[in-house]
Amino acid sequence: MKLIYAGQGESAKNFDELLFNCTRNKACQRPFFVPVNNFLDILFYAELPGIPSLVDIEVFNVCDLGGELGSAVSTSYIMGDKIDETQFFGVFGGLVVTPPVGTVYSKFFFKFTFTVDGIDHVYWSEMFEFEVCEELVLIKGCYPFETNSEAVDCNGIYYGSTFTTTVGDITVRYEHKAFVRMGSIIEQRNKMTFTAFNNKRIFKNVFVREYLFEFEIVPTFYKDVLIGIFNRGNVLINGVEWKLAESQDFSIIDNDSKLWRMDVVLDSECKQTFGCSVPDCIPPPPPGECVPVAYDVDEPTLPPGMVGVPYVYSFGVVGTAPIGIFVNFAPAWMSISVVGNVVHFSGTPTTSGEPGVDFDLTNCDGEGELNFNSTVVINPCEVLGTIYNGAEITQNILTMTVDGIGVTYVSGTNFPIGNSNTGTFKTLQTGIVNIVVSSNTPISSMTFIDTNGISHSPDSGGGASYGWTNMNMNCGGVPWQIVAAT
Repeated sequence: MKLIYAGQGESAKNFDELLFNCTRNKACQRPFFVPVNNFLDILFYAELPGIPSLVDIEVFNVCDLGGELGSAVSTSYIMGDKIDETQFFGVFGGLVVTPPVGTVYSKFFFKFTFTVDGIDHVYWSEMFEFEVCEELVLIKGCYPFETNSEAVDCNGIYYGSTFTTTVGDITVRYEHKAFVRMGSIIEQRNKMTFTAFNNKRIFKNVFVREYLFEFEIVPTFYKDVLIGIFNRGNVLINGVEWKLAESQDFSIIDNDSKLWRMDVVLDSECKQTFGCSVPDCIPPPPPGECVPVAYDVDEPTLPPGMVGVPYVYSFGVVGTAPIGIFVNFAPAWMSISVVGNVVHFSGTPTTSGEPGVDFDLTNCDGEGELNFNSTVVINPCEVLGTIYNGAEITQNILTMTVDGIGVTYVSGTNFPIGNSNTGTFKTLQTGIVNIVVSSNTPISSMTFIDTNGISHSPDSGGGASYGWTNMNMNCGGVPWQIVAAT
């Protein structure tokens, strides 16, 4: 959630000036408390004037505003530049709060003070509440991991990683998530659409189930938080993925208090293709009569694959069983089989290209024969990762090779990578690989985090060269990382 900027030092606005004096709308809105289960559910975002030398977090008890203040520290944070070294941001989570003696928080808010170049900059949070009377519903947006100027949501929040300057944990980024009260999903409408083609012998049916996701009415600021989540089209609701319907309509229900009803329309689709060229419309043949093997609709096209990613595909045929297969040629990694009336393809591509696939299907003691001839496009696998240099200011990371081939620069800082800088790179070498990283002078600590998220210390080399053998560099895993430190 975005922190509210109040100004500098003694001239900064107080909390009640920002939230209780009608500066958001013409009529004072009723107080709204953001629901959470605990302090660890809270994640803050702030546009910063620079990298702070000091961060102070105070906690105010709404039930005792004149009482002693609590304090907090963020154990999971990042601060840095989001586009270049002139625009800075911070993300703060993992809050550990120390309350005054005898204080138990139920309703509260935060004051952040960032000291930049000797000047204090004050920010306030919204008000929060620990919900104890009912179970909350968690909503999360599906945002990609990016590092570019496009990684900004519709509320102006930057959700990428830092470019050149980083303070904190380089794996932290802003997550679009929020809790709502009284959430429920109700199936409210079904719709079928039939399409006929091939002289009305083949039909396509799209069956749509439409659901309504209802929850409490919310004020304008929390509506915007939820818009940032729903804006991606796909959301996780209590861990289950849902797709939003093509059109949504949110409306204000009270112009004075600025309250919104956000009934979200969700849907799911089931698509089927069928017709009278398959046995469902044709009487079975008389006993002893054999139906030659044939495609059930049209000759299929093999979908593309990727090196290192398991390839699975199948299509159906019609005809009297048993159906045999003879493979004329196919890539060595591909296995082709027939089970009943379904042809199955499987295997894991080892090289990129466009290999040919040719086989014959037969039945009826050889009287029925169907030839399949096609190609399959196999794309190379590119595995992305980051290199972060947290070593001394004079120590630079110079190169990184995977199986003897240098990684390719993508964004951020290119080689040589200096102190507190991060670069994003990619490699086409996948599977079990050997990695070597070099620096201009010896660095005391160097760690490789593989695509399974497992950390490894170097097992070879020394001085200004560090090596790891038999490391996982797999397509579809988490981004790999090299982390250097003092």
